[in-house]
Amino acid sequence: MLGMEQLSLEDRNAVARARRLERFLTQPFFTTEQFSGMKGKLVSLKDSLDGCERILHDEFKDYPESALYMIGAIGEAKKPEAKQPEEKKPEAKQSEAKQPEAKKPEAKQPDANQPEEKKPEDQKTDPQPKVATASTHES
Repeated sequence: MLGMEQLSLEDRNAVARARRLERFLTQPFFTTEQFSGMKGKLVSLKDSLDGCERILHDEFKDYPESALYMIGAIGEAKKPEAKQPEEKKPEAKQSEAKQPEAKKPEAKQPDANQPEEKKPEDQKTDPQPKVATASTHES
């Protein structure tokens, strides 16, 4: 298989149309609703053929393939929004940018004059007490 860049412009356009058409024909079915989580859609034959013709006539040339995937009728395809240049956010002032770090509370040092407290996890407890059982042997 050749890479897209090795194809002629005409062949690249044909491949792009075929891929958009393939995505369009992947419509959500009622029978797969429980598996895909997408509600099934009923599309008439007339609407399906109309969508195919419009794709083949390059009406959706500026649409990404994903806009045609898992839709019903061709009218549900969403045109990509034109990207607007991002506005520059004003840079934070240096006084705002450098805030003092919060101090961590210091760990308490044990006092040598007071007895050490035992934590519950340090205390050993046996969850199941041992019970002595008498066994009888028959002779």
